[in-house]
Amino acid sequence: MTIDHRAESVTPEDSGFSLTDVRFDIGETTILHPLSARIAGGQVLGLVGPNGSGKSTLLKLLARQSAASGGSLTFDGRPLADWPAREFARRIAYLPQYPQAGTGLTSREVVALGRYPWHGPFGRFTAADAAATEEAMALTGTRDLADRDLDTLSGGERQRVWLAMLVAQDASCLLLDEPTSALDVSHQIEVLSLIRRLAHEGRRCVVVVLHDVNMASRFCDHVLALRDGHLVASETVHRFMTPECLHRVYRLDMQILAHPQHPAGVAIAN
Repeated sequence: MTIDHRAESVTPEDSGFSLTDVRFDIGETTILHPLSARIAGGQVLGLVGPNGSGKSTLLKLLARQSAASGGSLTFDGRPLADWPAREFARRIAYLPQYPQAGTGLTSREVVALGRYPWHGPFGRFTAADAAATEEAMALTGTRDLADRDLDTLSGGERQRVWLAMLVAQDASCLLLDEPTSALDVSHQIEVLSLIRRLAHEGRRCVVVVLHDVNMASRFCDHVLALRDGHLVASETVHRFMTPECLHRVYRLDMQILAHPQHPAGVAIAN
């Protein structure tokens, strides 16, 4: 499964992220213990686990915001450190938990920032860039917000605009750190539904940090679960949503209830 249709000479076996014994240390403290995993395209992969388990740290390693202290980390078969900055930015889009405020910028101007890796600081904003911006807004349902200042939008509207910026970037992989943390339930469902559609319809690789295990069960295809910096589960969402697996991750006794909107079931604490 090739993540990026523009990629050349990348086999399905090489596509996506490959991590082998990747770890991250700060001084003498190990934040992320050695872990190995494969992250392919066309799916939503959820990073779950208790607070302080290493989810955001792992996402930052994938986004090249931090460098691994050891192990091997590749994207499309190439070591992450070997990717030129501009080329990497064209392939990988990262949305931190707290994006910078867009004071003074309209939604369209924010979305257009996604085209920066394609023309650089001294390049011209071309007709192709404008078309990509409009297409991204259409895909994310943000055209009606185009002329509004970003700071006037609701939390759900603002998150859709940030996602539109990543879509305009035309990246084949989206890395999202808790994109629903400040949203109410209805906006969480709205944003995660969009994220799932971007992955499945656009054949993108999406890695998303989530706190709510039931939202993960509804919108993710695969789950990597961390606890105390250790990888404790790497499962399809159906195999993850079992009392035994959830206990390994959260140290809680849970039961799984059938639910029409959650094919893998809903977890509740006993």
